[in-house]
Amino acid sequence: MDGDTANVPLLWVKAVLKTLRESIGDKKLLALSVLGIQSSGKSTLLNAMFGLQFAVGTGRCTRGVFMQLVPVLDNTKTYDYVLVIDTEGLRAPELAHEKRSHDNELATFVVGLGDVTIVNVKGDNTAEVEDVLQIVVHAFLRLKLANDRLKLKQKCVFVHQNVSAPDANDKLTQQRTRFVSSLDKMTEEAARELNIADINAFRQVIDFDSETNVWYFSDLWYGDPPMAPVNPGYSTCVNIVKDALFFGSSLTQRGTYLTITDTISRIEDLWNGILKDDFVFSFRNSLEVKAYNSMDQQCQSLTWTLEKYVLEFVRSEAKSMLVSCLNDHELENAFLKIVTQVATELEKQVKSSCNELDSFVERSTLKDVMMQWTESKKNSFLLLEKNLVLKAKYNISNIKEEIKIQRLKSREKTNHEMKINELARNLAIEMKGTIPERDKLERTFNHFWSSWIDQLGIKDDIEFLSIADQIKFLLFNKFPSLTAFFNADPSCEHLRKLEGSISSHQILTEHFSRLTSWVVFGRENSDKCRNQTVDIINQTFRKIDSRLLEFDSQDIRFDISYVTEIMNIIVNDIDDHNDHTRNTYKFNFLPPFRAMIVNHVAVHVSIFFYEIK
Repeated sequence: MDGDTANVPLLWVKAVLKTLRESIGDKKLLALSVLGIQSSGKSTLLNAMFGLQFAVGTGRCTRGVFMQLVPVLDNTKTYDYVLVIDTEGLRAPELAHEKRSHDNELATFVVGLGDVTIVNVKGDNTAEVEDVLQIVVHAFLRLKLANDRLKLKQKCVFVHQNVSAPDANDKLTQQRTRFVSSLDKMTEEAARELNIADINAFRQVIDFDSETNVWYFSDLWYGDPPMAPVNPGYSTCVNIVKDALFFGSSLTQRGTYLTITDTISRIEDLWNGILKDDFVFSFRNSLEVKAYNSMDQQCQSLTWTLEKYVLEFVRSEAKSMLVSCLNDHELENAFLKIVTQVATELEKQVKSSCNELDSFVERSTLKDVMMQWTESKKNSFLLLEKNLVLKAKYNISNIKEEIKIQRLKSREKTNHEMKINELARNLAIEMKGTIPERDKLERTFNHFWSSWIDQLGIKDDIEFLSIADQIKFLLFNKFPSLTAFFNADPSCEHLRKLEGSISSHQILTEHFSRLTSWVVFGRENSDKCRNQTVDIINQTFRKIDSRLLEFDSQDIRFDISYVTEIMNIIVNDIDDHNDHTRNTYKFNFLPPFRAMIVNHVAVHVSIFFYEIK
């Protein structure tokens, strides 16, 4: 990884590894990576362990991710080389506000690459590393859901440098227990956010034993360099860790090892997955992800309330008031009055929404975490208010113009019919005795027709975005956490209705997760889960089909709020299923399933609204 751009140049990395494969053959590799805070001695540790020469020094001496191959001469090992991966330090002051996202992406990439990751800590405080590991776990869960080729089941060990007390391992037992308990809790929380029912411990995602996979030893130097002597005990301790990793435990023993070809695929899949699904990387830990999702759900509910008010007001009250006007003068006065009314009402409702958001945050157990986003969410409501007023004004203006045109058409229809007949007679007299040329007839007709249309003052609607693009924009705003799961090229097959359009063979194993609390009473058969899923989603599709029929019968203009309404039906039904308060199903729907259904319905409603337009 290029540390200056935080990017993996895949073409170059793949070319290097392919050349390496041609040189030494498609050998099996054991990947060992290191992760830790800046200047905590990561490169020094690897240099001492393998006799390498990674750059060492104060500050950000390692930039990005580097790897070296170490040949294995022990014939008893089933791998040929150790792929040693050195990384830049986390929490680098130089990166300022970018460091959270940068660190989380870096840590996910490094832990994902390593069969075993050494988490290097300066001292005995694991607080900084704990936050990063929480995001890594959350990212791993999402990456595995998005790409079933990423079979990520990594292992990690902890090395605490600069801890000289010989009895540190015994004295810090309780601290390690609390650390693991905290990671377990956050892992369970991350799984719950993704509706994964069978994950409740950190070691289910990243294998770690707090009793046997933790080492403490003193620093490399006695005193302060450059005059300080080297601590000979440091190399001894590093060698103990090395023996434990490669000879004394099952940490580096695996059923299969990745070849160079497999490693190329792993790097590509992992980095592309990180780039595609960057939702969690901007958060500090799993608690922030949960708080943000909860707050965002509340904001979307309040936003829909405002959009629904404008939609219903324009369709019913505003239209009734305009239709009742007797002449154009009354129409113009009513238009100004209606726009003022909707702006005033929206201002009240936005204030109410901001107050509701404050109350929601105040009641939440995650209040302290949510406070950082409260002002930005309120500002988004104020911006939404301005946009809704403009949208209402535009739609009400369209209704007003339609009414004026309908009345003008009624008045002028007879006159135009008489004029057409008169022009036709005159043209026939003029062309008497000649064979009429079709082109000339069409040009003459189009000339008069265009002049009459111009008199009506009709203007075509300016459509800045197509219906399909508006729907796509809505999906990426409404479902930011699902973007990694959306199909880039969904099927565009025309459907008469949604019900029955999804069959059981389209339901994949990564679409649902069986509840662990019910597994002991007998595991659900996968085919049965799939059939039940089809029944459940058909109930949702029936609701959507019914709503679309109503839209068709009402002869409405397209409005993106109608699509929001349809998407809310999907969200509410899937959330209701996963709550299990009104059903006894023994499985949850996972994000890939939600994304598939949203994508499927989006394509259908896009075609539907385009046709009725």
